[in-house]
Amino acid sequence: MNCQKDHYQKKAWLGLLCLAAFGIACQTTMADTKGLNQVVTPKIQPLNTYSFSLQYQHPGFGDIYMAQLEFGITKTAEAAIWQSAQYDTLTLAVEQQFYKSHGFQVSGGTFWFDHTYLPFAVAGYRKGPAFGEVGIQDSANNKELILGASYDINSEVSFLTDFISGPGNALTFGFNLTLNKNLSCNPALYYMNDTHKLLPYFVVTWASG
Repeated sequence: MNCQKDHYQKKAWLGLLCLAAFGIACQTTMADTKGLNQVVTPKIQPLNTYSFSLQYQHPGFGDIYMAQLEFGITKTAEAAIWQSAQYDTLTLAVEQQFYKSHGFQVSGGTFWFDHTYLPFAVAGYRKGPAFGEVGIQDSANNKELILGASYDINSEVSFLTDFISGPGNALTFGFNLTLNKNLSCNPALYYMNDTHKLLPYFVVTWASG
């Protein structure tokens, strides 16, 4: 009974956190959508700004519902927190931008979850509406390739695709839709490397200015 009670209390606290974040975000200014479907990008959350996301994903991923808070901690560094609503799991991440000039950006950082570090490094280039990136991450001493690209169809719609090599990872295709100055959403499909199944994913994001 105590375990079940603790489980519902954690869900209740997560729900309150989500409502609070949505309430604060309604008062912010301009949304800044910088990510792809699944991979980290070298663009950093600006200092003293944040974004808050709620995501739904197919049960094949393990965690069906996730919440994410991302915030700029310096002019060239950001931090992020992911919390599962289904399991008692917490993921932390930090990213430092090392170079930014004439459309080129380079960054590196690490994820931390389940007492395990997953370092990564990515480099990207933007020219007009097009963006591309390449990177590498170290997962359980296995080097995994990161590829990603996006194209801004117009000011409200961007096409996104990315890829991470290795089992349990995927090739993805999706869109980012800017709904208003704060709110955006990202529907996507994941084509899994090992099972070759198509799994849906959806995230909605509020972002401060």
